[in-house]
Amino acid sequence: MLAPLSDTKSMATLAGATFFALDDFLLSDEMSLLWHYVLAEQGRFAATQVKGNRRAKSFVNTTFRRSRVLMDLGPHREFVAQRLRSYVSAVARNLSVQPFRTSRIEIQLTATNDGGFFRAHRDNGAHPFETRLISFVLYFHRQPKPFSGGELILYKPGAHSHDPTGEGSITIVPKHNRIVFFPSYLLHEVCIVSCFSREFRDSRFTLNGWFHCERGEL
Repeated sequence: MLAPLSDTKSMATLAGATFFALDDFLLSDEMSLLWHYVLAEQGRFAATQVKGNRRAKSFVNTTFRRSRVLMDLGPHREFVAQRLRSYVSAVARNLSVQPFRTSRIEIQLTATNDGGFFRAHRDNGAHPFETRLISFVLYFHRQPKPFSGGELILYKPGAHSHDPTGEGSITIVPKHNRIVFFPSYLLHEVCIVSCFSREFRDSRFTLNGWFHCERGEL
Protein backbone atom coordinates (compact mmCIF):
# COMPACT_ATOMS: atom_id res chain seq x y z
CA MET A 1 0.00 0.00 0.00
CA LEU A 2 1.24 3.51 -0.76
CA ALA A 3 2.44 5.72 2.05
CA PRO A 4 -0.10 7.90 3.91
CA LEU A 5 -0.64 11.46 2.73
CA SER A 6 2.12 13.61 4.17
CA ASP A 7 1.48 16.89 5.95
CA THR A 8 3.20 18.80 3.15
CA LYS A 9 1.29 17.35 0.21
CA SER A 10 -1.70 19.47 -0.86
CA MET A 11 -2.83 17.38 -3.79
CA ALA A 12 -1.83 14.21 -5.57
CA THR A 13 -2.71 11.68 -8.19
CA LEU A 14 -1.32 8.44 -6.81
CA ALA A 15 -1.92 5.01 -8.30
CA GLY A 16 -4.75 6.54 -10.31
CA ALA A 17 -6.64 7.56 -7.18
CA THR A 18 -7.15 11.32 -7.48
CA PHE A 19 -7.77 13.60 -4.53
CA PHE A 20 -7.24 17.18 -3.47
CA ALA A 21 -6.45 17.98 0.17
CA LEU A 22 -6.17 21.22 2.12
CA ASP A 23 -5.05 21.79 5.71
CA ASP A 24 -6.50 24.47 8.04
CA PHE A 25 -9.74 24.63 6.09
CA LEU A 26 -11.68 26.46 8.82
CA LEU A 27 -10.45 29.41 10.85
CA SER A 28 -9.83 28.67 14.53
CA ASP A 29 -12.96 30.48 15.71
CA GLU A 30 -15.05 28.73 13.06
CA MET A 31 -13.72 25.35 14.14
CA SER A 32 -14.43 26.22 17.78
CA LEU A 33 -18.06 27.05 16.95
CA LEU A 34 -18.45 23.78 15.03
CA TRP A 35 -16.83 21.77 17.82
CA HIS A 36 -19.09 23.18 20.55
CA TYR A 37 -22.15 22.66 18.35
CA VAL A 38 -21.29 18.97 17.85
CA LEU A 39 -20.86 18.37 21.56
CA ALA A 40 -24.09 20.20 22.40
CA GLU A 41 -26.04 18.15 19.84
CA GLN A 42 -24.69 14.74 20.87
CA GLY A 43 -28.17 13.41 21.65
CA ARG A 44 -29.35 14.10 18.11
CA PHE A 45 -26.73 11.95 16.40
CA ALA A 46 -28.41 8.77 15.09
CA ALA A 47 -27.10 5.46 13.77
CA THR A 48 -26.01 5.93 10.17
CA GLN A 49 -28.13 4.27 7.50
CA VAL A 50 -27.06 2.84 4.16
CA LYS A 51 -28.88 2.62 0.85
CA GLY A 52 -29.71 -0.67 -0.85
CA ASN A 53 -30.90 -0.95 -4.44
CA ARG A 54 -32.88 1.70 -6.28
CA ARG A 55 -36.20 0.72 -4.71
CA ALA A 56 -35.02 -0.14 -1.22
CA LYS A 57 -35.32 2.31 1.65
CA SER A 58 -32.29 3.32 3.68
CA PHE A 59 -31.63 1.14 6.70
CA VAL A 60 -29.08 0.53 9.47
CA ASN A 61 -26.58 -2.19 8.56
CA THR A 62 -23.85 -2.47 11.20
CA THR A 63 -21.99 -5.11 9.18
CA PHE A 64 -21.40 -2.55 6.42
CA ARG A 65 -21.24 0.77 8.26
CA ARG A 66 -21.02 1.70 11.91
CA SER A 67 -21.15 5.37 12.88
CA ARG A 68 -23.56 8.08 13.98
CA VAL A 69 -24.72 11.00 11.88
CA LEU A 70 -26.40 14.39 12.23
CA MET A 71 -27.84 15.94 9.08
CA ASP A 72 -28.39 19.39 10.61
CA LEU A 73 -25.53 21.88 10.94
CA GLY A 74 -27.85 24.44 12.49
CA PRO A 75 -26.60 28.05 12.24
CA HIS A 76 -23.25 26.91 10.89
CA ARG A 77 -24.42 25.51 7.58
CA GLU A 78 -24.38 28.81 5.71
CA PHE A 79 -20.77 29.76 6.35
CA VAL A 80 -19.58 26.17 5.76
CA ALA A 81 -21.48 26.00 2.46
CA GLN A 82 -20.07 29.36 1.38
CA ARG A 83 -16.53 28.22 2.15
CA LEU A 84 -17.05 25.01 0.21
CA ARG A 85 -18.52 26.85 -2.78
CA SER A 86 -15.48 29.11 -2.94
CA TYR A 87 -13.34 26.05 -3.68
CA VAL A 88 -15.53 24.36 -6.31
CA SER A 89 -13.60 25.65 -9.34
CA ALA A 90 -10.17 24.88 -7.89
CA VAL A 91 -11.24 21.42 -6.74
CA ALA A 92 -12.81 20.55 -10.10
CA ARG A 93 -9.68 21.71 -11.92
CA ASN A 94 -7.33 19.69 -9.70
CA LEU A 95 -9.51 16.60 -9.97
CA SER A 96 -9.74 17.00 -13.77
CA VAL A 97 -13.52 17.29 -13.53
CA GLN A 98 -15.26 19.23 -16.29
CA PRO A 99 -16.73 22.56 -15.11
CA PHE A 100 -20.26 22.02 -13.79
CA ARG A 101 -23.10 23.94 -12.20
CA THR A 102 -23.44 23.07 -8.53
CA SER A 103 -27.12 22.30 -8.07
CA ARG A 104 -26.75 21.81 -4.30
CA ILE A 105 -24.31 20.92 -1.56
CA GLU A 106 -25.20 18.04 0.72
CA ILE A 107 -23.55 18.27 4.16
CA GLN A 108 -23.68 16.11 7.28
CA LEU A 109 -21.74 15.52 10.50
CA THR A 110 -20.47 12.02 11.30
CA ALA A 111 -19.09 10.62 14.55
CA THR A 112 -17.19 7.33 14.38
CA ASN A 113 -16.23 5.78 17.70
CA ASP A 114 -14.64 2.53 18.86
CA GLY A 115 -15.24 -0.27 16.34
CA GLY A 116 -16.77 2.06 13.75
CA PHE A 117 -16.01 1.70 10.03
CA PHE A 118 -17.47 1.97 6.53
CA ARG A 119 -16.89 -0.86 4.03
CA ALA A 120 -15.81 -0.15 0.46
CA HIS A 121 -18.46 1.75 -1.48
CA ARG A 122 -19.08 4.51 -4.01
CA ASP A 123 -20.98 7.67 -3.08
CA ASN A 124 -22.98 7.96 -6.31
CA GLY A 125 -23.84 4.33 -6.96
CA ALA A 126 -27.53 4.24 -6.03
CA HIS A 127 -30.65 6.32 -6.65
CA PRO A 128 -31.15 9.17 -5.78
CA PHE A 129 -27.42 9.89 -5.42
CA GLU A 130 -26.41 9.78 -9.10
CA THR A 131 -25.85 13.56 -9.18
CA ARG A 132 -23.14 13.44 -6.51
CA LEU A 133 -20.05 14.53 -8.42
CA ILE A 134 -17.41 15.43 -5.84
CA SER A 135 -17.17 14.10 -2.28
CA PHE A 136 -15.49 15.91 0.59
CA VAL A 137 -14.43 14.98 4.12
CA LEU A 138 -13.30 17.53 6.74
CA TYR A 139 -11.67 15.87 9.74
CA PHE A 140 -11.77 17.32 13.24
CA HIS A 141 -11.18 15.90 16.70
CA ARG A 142 -9.84 16.59 20.16
CA GLN A 143 -6.14 17.35 20.55
CA PRO A 144 -4.12 15.25 20.96
CA LYS A 145 -5.98 12.76 18.79
CA PRO A 146 -7.84 10.42 21.20
CA PHE A 147 -8.35 7.59 18.70
CA SER A 148 -6.40 5.57 16.17
CA GLY A 149 -7.40 4.15 12.82
CA GLY A 150 -10.20 5.64 10.79
CA GLU A 151 -8.01 6.12 7.71
CA LEU A 152 -9.68 6.84 4.38
CA ILE A 153 -8.64 4.45 1.63
CA LEU A 154 -9.19 5.59 -1.96
CA TYR A 155 -8.98 2.98 -4.72
CA LYS A 156 -7.94 3.77 -8.25
CA PRO A 157 -10.55 3.17 -10.99
CA GLY A 158 -10.77 -0.54 -11.74
CA ALA A 159 -9.16 -1.59 -8.44
CA HIS A 160 -10.92 -3.87 -5.97
CA SER A 161 -11.00 -3.51 -2.20
CA HIS A 162 -9.94 -7.16 -1.78
CA ASP A 163 -6.72 -6.63 -3.78
CA PRO A 164 -4.10 -8.22 -1.49
CA THR A 165 -1.24 -6.08 -2.88
CA GLY A 166 -2.81 -2.76 -1.94
CA GLU A 167 -0.96 -1.20 -4.89
CA GLY A 168 -4.09 0.36 -6.31
CA SER A 169 -4.93 2.54 -3.31
CA ILE A 170 -3.88 5.54 -1.27
CA THR A 171 -4.35 5.80 2.50
CA ILE A 172 -5.20 9.20 4.01
CA VAL A 173 -4.76 9.57 7.77
CA PRO A 174 -7.29 11.80 9.61
CA LYS A 175 -5.76 15.13 10.57
CA HIS A 176 -7.55 17.88 12.49
CA ASN A 177 -8.97 20.58 10.17
CA ARG A 178 -7.84 18.81 6.97
CA ILE A 179 -10.36 18.52 4.14
CA VAL A 180 -10.08 15.97 1.35
CA PHE A 181 -11.96 16.16 -1.96
CA PHE A 182 -12.28 13.25 -4.41
CA PRO A 183 -14.56 12.14 -7.27
CA SER A 184 -17.72 10.51 -5.92
CA TYR A 185 -17.36 7.56 -8.29
CA LEU A 186 -14.14 6.38 -6.63
CA LEU A 187 -14.38 3.23 -4.55
CA HIS A 188 -13.35 4.07 -0.99
CA GLU A 189 -13.67 2.91 2.59
CA VAL A 190 -13.07 3.98 6.18
CA CYS A 191 -10.85 1.73 8.31
CA ILE A 192 -11.89 0.59 11.78
CA VAL A 193 -11.55 3.18 14.54
CA SER A 194 -10.09 2.33 17.94
CA CYS A 195 -11.15 4.66 20.75
CA PHE A 196 -10.15 3.51 24.23
CA SER A 197 -12.44 5.85 26.18
CA ARG A 198 -15.47 5.24 23.91
CA GLU A 199 -16.67 8.70 24.88
CA PHE A 200 -18.52 10.67 22.23
CA ARG A 201 -16.16 13.64 22.47
CA ASP A 202 -13.23 11.34 21.62
CA SER A 203 -14.77 10.21 18.32
CA ARG A 204 -13.36 10.60 14.83
CA PHE A 205 -15.52 13.49 13.64
CA THR A 206 -16.07 14.52 10.05
CA LEU A 207 -18.04 17.16 8.27
CA ASN A 208 -18.65 15.32 5.04
CA GLY A 209 -20.81 15.65 1.99
CA TRP A 210 -21.10 16.10 -1.74
CA PHE A 211 -21.26 18.64 -4.53
CA HIS A 212 -24.21 17.75 -6.77
CA CYS A 213 -24.38 18.58 -10.46
CA GLU A 214 -27.49 19.13 -12.54
CA ARG A 215 -28.98 15.83 -13.70
CA GLY A 216 -28.66 16.96 -17.30
CA GLU A 217 -24.86 17.21 -16.90
CA LEU A 218 -24.43 13.49 -16.14
